[in-house]
Amino acid sequence: MISIDGSNGGGQILRSALSFSSVSGKPLKLINIRKARPSPGLFPQHLAIVNAMKEICNAEAEGAKLYSEEFKFIPGKVMGGNFRFDIRTAGSTMLVLQAVMIPLLYEEKESQVVVRGGTETKWCPPSYDFKNVFLYFLEKFGVNVKFEIRRHGFYPKGGGEVALDIKPCKKLNNLELIDRGKLKKIYVFSIASGALNGVAERLVKGFLEIFKDIEVEIKYIDTLSPNCFIHCYAEFENTRIGFTCLGEKGVKAEQIGKNCAEGLKEEIESGACVDRFTADQLLIYLALAGGGQLLTSRITNHMRTNIEVIEKFLNVKFEIKNNLIICSVV
Repeated sequence: MISIDGSNGGGQILRSALSFSSVSGKPLKLINIRKARPSPGLFPQHLAIVNAMKEICNAEAEGAKLYSEEFKFIPGKVMGGNFRFDIRTAGSTMLVLQAVMIPLLYEEKESQVVVRGGTETKWCPPSYDFKNVFLYFLEKFGVNVKFEIRRHGFYPKGGGEVALDIKPCKKLNNLELIDRGKLKKIYVFSIASGALNGVAERLVKGFLEIFKDIEVEIKYIDTLSPNCFIHCYAEFENTRIGFTCLGEKGVKAEQIGKNCAEGLKEEIESGACVDRFTADQLLIYLALAGGGQLLTSRITNHMRTNIEVIEKFLNVKFEIKNNLIICSVV
């Protein structure tokens, strides 16, 4: 049984450990879950991931309950099929999808996963980043999925719904994400709840303070809780770099839009091929592919923690040279 200490991290340790336990078949003991957080243990969104992985892997999850700081996960046989999960809060649907996608990729038949909850959640991958950036790279790895945002969900009521169709993928491609080529275009998506009349346009107005030559899509949507977000990505010849900002109470829409543009500008000026948020999510796929490398904008503690977990399960070794991450088979 592989033991993982979650003292120095958050939900990422949980998700990565569960994913690799399910793929490798190695039992897992997770202790001190989110110990350093103000409110440690398993929250509803974390427990939803545990329960989803338990169902998909026909696993046992001893001690996994709300606010638990320790549990054991004994994976069984992964079974593809149709699954539906409800977080019952505004917890991140994207994080559930990222976790369950990994074991289902290696199944013989196609699967569909539907998740209800939050689609744009603070400190979690937003739905448009998942759609336009993360899945762009997964396609390069050879992953074939179809993603649908059926309804957006914001904090506190959630109520969003997403669906992911996953086709089997027996072997991932090795990727060398070190040359991004020339910048082709910047795409901007400004989304707001229908009750927030004019807010989507104001988000774009703020973005235009930093970038002028952009392609814009503005949309108003029906949500249980009102909010907004602005998502952008820079399309290069060989890669995409994305950034998203969620609306915040007390912060003007124009400032949110400007913050998003400044975030993208920082990523572009770093010379990165993969933005730091996406790079963190791709480490698992580099390892599963058996090697590869990517150039990101910044090495975060989140990445280092993720690497430690991955190396416990698979015979791979990560090397970091400045902002270049290299993965190779041991």
